[in-house]
Amino acid sequence: MKWNDRIIHYHDPKASPSFKDWYEIHEVFYNDDDKIENWTEDGVGPFGNTLEELRSSYDMMAESFDLPVLEEDELEKQAASK
Repeated sequence: MKWNDRIIHYHDPKASPSFKDWYEIHEVFYNDDDKIENWTEDGVGPFGNTLEELRSSYDMMAESFDLPVLEEDELEKQAASK
């Protein structure tokens, strides 16, 4: 199974105006057909046991800004149809 960091956009129409939309970076997992299978429930931050690992984690997250933003409601619809 493959994975990468992706940005997910959330929209909550019931929230107050300043909290209706937000973005988080998540680890996203793909099946053998490169279709999204799952993603972390909570957003993730860079981490590492060494400064080099921390930098590598940070760099991987930065790459998510070069990929299309995923919409949380679309991901949930896809997951429900499985």
